[in-house]
Amino acid sequence: MRLICVSRYRSSVGSYESGQDVDVTEEVAGLLLRDSPGSFALPEPARENPEPEPEAEMVPEPLTEAAMSTETETGLVAPDRRARGGRRRR
Repeated sequence: MRLICVSRYRSSVGSYESGQDVDVTEEVAGLLLRDSPGSFALPEPARENPEPEPEAEMVPEPLTEAAMSTETETGLVAPDRRARGGRRRR
């Protein structure tokens, strides 16, 4: 059985370094996985037809309002003039 050593492991069963592929019997593999499950991982099976990942398209969001604008009581959008020292519309 094949295991991949994820982190360094040392015991009476053996000594393995991170990233090492380990080929052991099923009995030893079961012992290693029970003794230190964080140190070993089962290899992922290779996919036959890997699908290419779609490229992310950069689509800018449309600007709907200017910066620092507020909606008035009538539903109109008016700029907030407090940033320039003016009064706020109601």
